Amino acid sequence: MIQELIQIIINHLKVGLAGEVSSVNSAIRPGPITDPTQSSRPKWSLEAEEYTVLASPPDDTTAQPRPVEGRQRIAVNGGNPAGPYPLSSPPLADSLEMKVVFDEGLLTERSESLLPGIDFSVDLPNAEFTVLKDITGADALRVRYSFVGILNVQEFEQRFTLKTFLDTWTNSDRYLSLPHAIIASRHAKIVEQFNFLSPTVITANSYLAQPLISRIRLIRQEQVPRTSRQRLVEINWTSDYLVKGQVRLGQTIAGGYGIITNIRTPGQTGPGIDLRPDLG
Repeated sequence: MIQELIQIIINHLKVGLAGEVSSVNSAIRPGPITDPTQSSRPKWSLEAEEYTVLASPPDDTTAQPRPVEGRQRIAVNGGNPAGPYPLSSPPLADSLEMKVVFDEGLLTERSESLLPGIDFSVDLPNAEFTVLKDITGADALRVRYSFVGILNVQEFEQRFTLKTFLDTWTNSDRYLSLPHAIIASRHAKIVEQFNFLSPTVITANSYLAQPLISRIRLIRQEQVPRTSRQRLVEINWTSDYLVKGQVRLGQTIAGGYGIITNIRTPGQTGPGIDLRPDLG
């Protein structure tokens, strides 16, 4: 469930530890990895662990259509940044919110909110939008909107382990603490990137599954016990993290629904009762 999250964290660690170690791209890798040689240490690996689904409230399971929040990350078309851009589901009117992102994934990343009707327009029947503001040079659009669907929400927890391989106690505190400082200080960016990355949304026909994370927390850090065959200089540590979030399982309902504005008694002819208020 969090393989994409692990890759996002690895990218942040590479940026934060650049200059601290040589060959930073090979020093920080997804796990599992075999014990590296002393010449290639220090080295870090991140590895997904057990996944647990928590008990959900009874009202989280329903077969009735209702508004469902949708999120998408859409890469900006460099040749035609205005679009139009398709949405995964037909949006409800006036529900689309949007940010344009520059320098995505870098320490210089910045975003700007776009205003509906001024900075972008929405084509509801075709489930797409067009950007009216000049966003030349942007990397991505992050959009949030509501659509009609059937939704089941499940809370989950998943662990991942950050393993640190050192060859000496010199600078051990530095190499053990810096990754945690990077993850803690970039927590909001990491969560936002995961929740908006396209690979985290799994769709087939009208069905979808989307994990959303809310928190990443360090829960334990300990040195791997030495064995009689381990050399004194082989210093291996594990840091266990707990990720909390929700996985949304559901189905998009084509056509959506709207507000009832007119009713008629069954079997009767003629005009119905107009429910729309008279605003003068």
